[in-house]
Amino acid sequence: MRLYILRHAQAEDLAPDHARELTSRGIRYTKKMASFLKNNAHFDPRQIWHSPYTRAVQTAKIFAESAHLDAKLIEKEKLTPVDDPSFLIPTLNHEKESTLIVGHNPYLALLAGRLLGTEQFTVAVEMKKAALVCLARYANYTPAEPPLWVLRWMLTPQLFE
Repeated sequence: MRLYILRHAQAEDLAPDHARELTSRGIRYTKKMASFLKNNAHFDPRQIWHSPYTRAVQTAKIFAESAHLDAKLIEKEKLTPVDDPSFLIPTLNHEKESTLIVGHNPYLALLAGRLLGTEQFTVAVEMKKAALVCLARYANYTPAEPPLWVLRWMLTPQLFE
């Protein structure tokens, strides 16, 4: 199972936080990243989980459309910037389908770090806006032996400038 973690693209700096929309630059970066990946056989999400915040919803929809993904978009609670990512880890340890998560920092950086084996509340992966990380799970989860997650690759929008 592969897990793709995508931080939302650049958004307006206006309040309220949950209603901030993507900027034109954020939309452009999202489309560039998605277009790059659309013909890549190693990019295969079957479902897209996203935060309920506007900028994450927009990033997920634009990305799915631009990458021509045939994946279900699923709004998930507990994916906001202030939520605890450890809540999601047991679900990911059992998930069978490759999944793309679209959300926010510090949540995503902490989630990636935890899956890669860092201590709780340690950032091990720098998640810039519109950055995409691919992790792979290499073992089945059992209470006695948790799965091994490894970093496969990472893309940042700066690569496409």
